[in-house]
Amino acid sequence: MGEKTKNAIIDILKSDEIKEYFEELLQGQTKEIAYIVAEREDEKQSDELRMAKERYDEEYQKRQEAENVVTRINREKEELQGKYEHLLKDCNDLKGKLLSANDANGQLKQQIDDLGKKYAEAELEVQKQRQNYQNDIGTIQDALRRYESRYSGIDKAFSAYLSLSDEIKHRLKNIFRAENLFAFMASASEWDNVEGVWGFAKRRIIEDEGDDTIKLVFLFRFLFDSYSQFSDRGSYELISPVAGEKFDSDRHSIKGIKTDGYISELLLDGIYDINSGKVIYKAVVEVR
Repeated sequence: MGEKTKNAIIDILKSDEIKEYFEELLQGQTKEIAYIVAEREDEKQSDELRMAKERYDEEYQKRQEAENVVTRINREKEELQGKYEHLLKDCNDLKGKLLSANDANGQLKQQIDDLGKKYAEAELEVQKQRQNYQNDIGTIQDALRRYESRYSGIDKAFSAYLSLSDEIKHRLKNIFRAENLFAFMASASEWDNVEGVWGFAKRRIIEDEGDDTIKLVFLFRFLFDSYSQFSDRGSYELISPVAGEKFDSDRHSIKGIKTDGYISELLLDGIYDINSGKVIYKAVVEVR
């Protein structure tokens, strides 16, 4: 660019028209900027007012809630105060009752102490009576044991005899001459009666006659034991083999057709004479 051109441009820029143009342009832009700034300031104030109102509403709501809480607490306080006064009255009443109860308790304690002394005296007397009763019971039990030891076998044997069929009792009438205990015991003093019951029992066993066989074997054993205690004219013992024992033809007799084996059951005891060393009656057995 030439020097003349530069000078020309400078002269133009210095002219009043150009100055006036730029001043008008600057004033227009300034007004526009001022309007924008004012508009933004109004918006800012509007936002702040809105936020302030929201904070106010929020604080107001909190205050209302706090006032409601205070109101409820005051109401509960009044209710609690009423309950407290009621309980205080009940407590005072209970204190009065407690004093009365303590007085009554003292009287009852004295009565209990008196009753305790009487109870101790009564308990001592009861212990004495109990000891006397125990002594009496012991005496009775000793007597009962002696009775059972001496006579229970007699009762069982006599009961077994009485439970026999009339037909068997009739066939044994020469041995048991009367149906009373004294006659029954008298029969045990004769050896012939012991042998008679043994022979009768054996026949019933061999012939399988009736269910009274077990009772007859029991009666034989009773008569044998009784005779052994009553008499001193002989010394006998029973031959009573046990199951599993080897059959001995000199001491045992088999029921059935077998001739040897091991004993499975004893049906009737045998009798052995100790003095003579002889088997009087062989034991009746079954073998397997």
